[in-house]
Amino acid sequence: MYLDYSKLEASQIKQPALRLQTLAGKELGVIPWVSNLNFELNYADVSRVEFDVPRHSDGKINPVYRLLTSYKMLFTEQLGIYILQRPATSGDGVSEVKHITGYSIEQLFEKKKLYLEEGTYNFWNPVQPEDTILGRILELDTTWSIGYVDPKLIGCYRTFDEYDSDALSFCYGSAMEKYNCTIVFDVYARTISAYDAGKSRGTVPIYLSYQNLVDAVDLEELTDDMVTKLHLYGSDDLSIRDVNPIGTDYMVNLSYFISNGDFDVIAEGSTVTLAERVKSWNVAIKSNQTHYTNLVAARASRTAQRLDTRFAERRFGSPDYATKRNYPDNGSGIYCRWKDKSTATADRDQ
Repeated sequence: MYLDYSKLEASQIKQPALRLQTLAGKELGVIPWVSNLNFELNYADVSRVEFDVPRHSDGKINPVYRLLTSYKMLFTEQLGIYILQRPATSGDGVSEVKHITGYSIEQLFEKKKLYLEEGTYNFWNPVQPEDTILGRILELDTTWSIGYVDPKLIGCYRTFDEYDSDALSFCYGSAMEKYNCTIVFDVYARTISAYDAGKSRGTVPIYLSYQNLVDAVDLEELTDDMVTKLHLYGSDDLSIRDVNPIGTDYMVNLSYFISNGDFDVIAEGSTVTLAERVKSWNVAIKSNQTHYTNLVAARASRTAQRLDTRFAERRFGSPDYATKRNYPDNGSGIYCRWKDKSTATADRDQ
């Protein structure tokens, strides 16, 4: 959920007014006597709000208590717009309290079913949005529109297996992974924006610490996602062989284990560590990148020449070989003249 975080000065934040509305935006009133209010704000994921509301306070009945039901909208001025879900009521015969949970309004896309046939899809085309990924998402809820899309993502194609599930999981999961982007929902403007995840960002005026917005931090290494050998492939036999100097369809990265010191060993018969040998190997690969690409291009050119020659043989018949004295050298080293069954002849290199 996108918010203007620069306006959220922690030292000045007071408990915001919580305005209850219908999904259509009709005002139902400000929720009074709110306690245990907690916001969980997420940038590229669904945000959440939780709070408690009593039915009575000082002998007075809460005027909006009975209206606190599922699929009501909770509006705040700076901390987002939420859809109420699963309100829970607890009481002891004397008092009664509702525990309210709400999720930022893009959560409604979780109720929208998205179906993609197996194939290759363009992420976004502002001129022809039909059948693009963002275009398919907008078809599910026309109250939303497209905001900013990084130019790198326009005309960017990726291949998907068949998908038949909710649209929100696709946006925050498969789409961001495949296109290497960050998808953000602006709940106030009702726009969907997409940013290149690989682009370096400038410094933003946000400082998070335990003294302001951060209550706790949990970090977990994704050990199962760590690999040293990654195969890359795509549809229609797409491969990296033609640009990979080691001539394979995979890449090797041992940097994590080198930094751990796991390769600081000297093999028998060597005078340097295995880590140094791997580093030298990586340098050699990078230095030969251009040379390898040129060799691949030359091979493709030679293959095209041979195919062209075979086509000419089928059309004009077998070549009549000659010597350098009869035909000029055009660089191929082989000289021939094709003769067809008519009186016309064609001279060319084989």
